[in-house]
Amino acid sequence: MVRLLCKCLTWVWLLLLVHKHPIHALGGCIERERRGLLEFKAFLMLNNEDPDLLLPSWVDDESSNCCEWERVGCDPITGQVTGLFLNNTRQISSLKDSSAPKWLEYHANDKYWLLNASLFLPFGELRNLDLSANSFDGCIEFEGFENCQA
Repeated sequence: MVRLLCKCLTWVWLLLLVHKHPIHALGGCIERERRGLLEFKAFLMLNNEDPDLLLPSWVDDESSNCCEWERVGCDPITGQVTGLFLNNTRQISSLKDSSAPKWLEYHANDKYWLLNASLFLPFGELRNLDLSANSFDGCIEFEGFENCQA
């Protein structure tokens, strides 16, 4: 009797867990997070970047599993995004003078962006966020995290 009760409680617990964190075996990732990733891709376009060149696997196709997209890490059980590795998501065109030192090439092409931190609000389980080498110079006011500084 106790064994049967334990089995029943285990099943109830599993059903509650799946209800709270649905497993998306067919679709791959959670829709609101997929949309959030596509919004970040659109953010790149607003900053005069070529998002299809920088993030080619990020496609607006409901059959595409965003957990398999480059620069995205997901929990294998829940399908929730846990890591975004968005370092250096900008294009650096090379200088005409090939004798110029590499550090000059980097600084000559620096573009300073304002980060819209609200882009990361859909990712409730995000644990790793790499935004290095993007030249963020601050955040857009009232668009996400309070007191955001680069």
